[in-house]
Amino acid sequence: MKSKEATTKRIVDAALSAFAEKGVHQVTVRAIAKRAGISTTRMYRFFPGKEELLVAVVADKLTEMTDGLREHLQGIVGTANKLRKCTWFILHFFESCPEFASLMFVANPLQIWGRPPRGGPAAEQARILAEIVQEGQLAGEVRPDINIKQLRDLYFGGLQRLTYLWLARGMPNKLTDAADGFTKLVFDGIKQPEGAVLKCPFLEWLEATKGPTAQPEVDHGVEVR
Repeated sequence: MKSKEATTKRIVDAALSAFAEKGVHQVTVRAIAKRAGISTTRMYRFFPGKEELLVAVVADKLTEMTDGLREHLQGIVGTANKLRKCTWFILHFFESCPEFASLMFVANPLQIWGRPPRGGPAAEQARILAEIVQEGQLAGEVRPDINIKQLRDLYFGGLQRLTYLWLARGMPNKLTDAADGFTKLVFDGIKQPEGAVLKCPFLEWLEATKGPTAQPEVDHGVEVR
């Protein structure tokens, strides 16, 4: 790793731990620089201010999470299995880095989590969930009437709630213990009911476009008197 990249990483890591411990507003740039082992003047060469540093911290960890999620989903077959892996990996990531979880959901959640940048790693995680649901719909495993935007809000909001309560209670157990129950709750709400008749989208379109001008079917049989 190059010297500049190593220094940036050291600053970001120092800021993450400082923000998680004391909160974003209580931490000074001087304190972060001291924790990173560099001068305040030098740190300003990397980040103009605390807000830019906060964005860098969140983007760095969310990118790491999203890249790992994509990798862990490779080779997983079936909507329920993919959904469980997605849930387990996100919870495991927060469990492995409680400082980041605290920053996301306790220290300053409205500024960070409530308004993720467009096209960023948070948006990429939403796309991953949408892909899982859409693949399930094509496979006939998921109901076709699911509102993916609403599901996204419920899904990530539920993960946020689980993580927040885990932190607030002092991390009494493994956060990933909640993965199976949460996945079942979500999948039961979106899965295709048993015995549902699946229709070909093309045939449905033909039926919808068949208007009053359509030619009546001709019976070529022979009438028997």
